[in-house]
Amino acid sequence: MIIRYFGAAQAAAGIEEETLELPDGTTLDALLREVVARHAPVASRDRVLAAARSGAGAAARGAAPTASPVAPGRSPAPSMESVIARSSFLRNEVACKDRQAPLKVTDVIDILPPFAGG
Repeated sequence: MIIRYFGAAQAAAGIEEETLELPDGTTLDALLREVVARHAPVASRDRVLAAARSGAGAAARGAAPTASPVAPGRSPAPSMESVIARSSFLRNEVACKDRQAPLKVTDVIDILPPFAGG
């Protein structure tokens, strides 16, 4: 299946499109769980683990927390899980509201978060 990401979904995934090898009959809900798992914020987990290894006591000693590495003037990418929670979906360019709908390997799924502007 081809998954296309738009807006905040693209920011969370870091890519515009990808192909997932899932069997016929996979539900939209199962596909979305796979997408969330593939695009989990690994950097966040790494920062938490590093802090636990090196400086769990640093906070207790009054050390200032370090900022996450985000370019000045930019906000961090949203989590894929939060994007999925507020998105709508297209299956082969038709709205798909039933998350239990069985999909085909040839389907194209668009993840469309709410858009601002006009």
